[in-house]
Amino acid sequence: MKNGIELLNQLKEQLKEHKEKARADFLRRFDEQSDDCSMIIHGRSDELTEKLLEAKISILEDGGVSSFDYWTDKDGNRISVNGFIGKYGFCYRVADHDGNIFYTSSEAKLQKLGFVKKTELLPAWACVSSGNGNGFNGLLSASVIIFKSDTNYHTGQ
Repeated sequence: MKNGIELLNQLKEQLKEHKEKARADFLRRFDEQSDDCSMIIHGRSDELTEKLLEAKISILEDGGVSSFDYWTDKDGNRISVNGFIGKYGFCYRVADHDGNIFYTSSEAKLQKLGFVKKTELLPAWACVSSGNGNGFNGLLSASVIIFKSDTNYHTGQ
């Protein structure tokens, strides 16, 4: 497996080649007067590929790590906080280290309850998340996400 500078250079070259190919493909499809749906699908696919390569390059340039948020209680113990869209908007499900579960509607309320949001640097990598749905809807709602990784792709460990 490639890592560090070798992987960084490979991804930069892939990004450069992809941008050139995507532009040429766009101009070819435009000249052929492809239908709008085809143009949107190819354009979105090219955009996601570029963003994925850019995210991976950024992670490698930062030493193979990215910052991730986590929450602690007033004693410094980590707690589980998961955000989700509920019936009335965005909510948080909180599970403290004693197993107590409750829900709240904002980070400000969590902080008023004595919970503290912190940030740490961890090994990371990027992928395309399929979004909400299948087919065309899935493509339009897809995005690039950065996730915690067991491997630091800069160091290879």
